[in-house]
Amino acid sequence: MESILKASGSVLTRRARVARASRRLLFLGFILGLVPGLFLLVLPGLIPSEILHDPHVDTSRYSGWTATPDTFLRAWAYEAAYVTLGEELLFRGLVGGLLMRRLGFAPGNLLQAMVFLLPHLFLLTISTGLWPIVLAQFVAGLLFGRFSFESGSVLPGWIAHSLGNAIGALAFMA
Repeated sequence: MESILKASGSVLTRRARVARASRRLLFLGFILGLVPGLFLLVLPGLIPSEILHDPHVDTSRYSGWTATPDTFLRAWAYEAAYVTLGEELLFRGLVGGLLMRRLGFAPGNLLQAMVFLLPHLFLLTISTGLWPIVLAQFVAGLLFGRFSFESGSVLPGWIAHSLGNAIGALAFMA
């Protein structure tokens, strides 16, 4: 039984693209995580004021936090463990891996980014003024898919995704 679990686990980790990545690609993931993060720092300026100040809309779980190195690291840890790990495993690992193997990089990456975008489209039900955020999420999906394809791993994209989200959280901290 144990050998069956080990075998199925290795197939799952291979299919989800959980593998080591080169240090160069991990570093690149870190550096490129700064790009969406810096975009997200201006995020409050992109949110229509009627939404930003609506007491019925929770704009960020980080509202009310004080921006310190400690709270930034806590936000990064939360984003890495509870938000971006699952997204990277599902969208870039399983979905992207399957589509890129079957269709090739360009169409597979485009489709996985579109699938990644689907749950994020719910932002538009709050306000169509949030379209720049949705567009940024699509572009991020394409970039993270490229990382996954080039490295054979979701790790560089996971680093970039979680760092970008954590830097963006700073925009909502006091």
